[in-house]
Amino acid sequence: MEHWLLSTSAGSVVFVVIGLVVLILLYLLPTILGLVLDAPRPLLLLLVNGLLGWTVLVWIGCVVWVLLRSRSDGTFDEELPRRDRVEPRL
Repeated sequence: MEHWLLSTSAGSVVFVVIGLVVLILLYLLPTILGLVLDAPRPLLLLLVNGLLGWTVLVWIGCVVWVLLRSRSDGTFDEELPRRDRVEPRL
């Protein structure tokens, strides 16, 4: 398999296509994380990442943006009040 992948022209094309798909997914990683983690304003994240993500600084900034602002209300799932439990009043 390795000989076919590296020595034939068809194998080279497959190798290049797989490499391009991996690079595109890595480039769009902040956007993918933003969609999975329900980040606020995912369209803006896609635009910033898509247009300026080629600069490493903006790409890292997009990753930090997604990880710090993963929910619009700033809470994690563990901090959300349960509906079946009555909170004590002071």
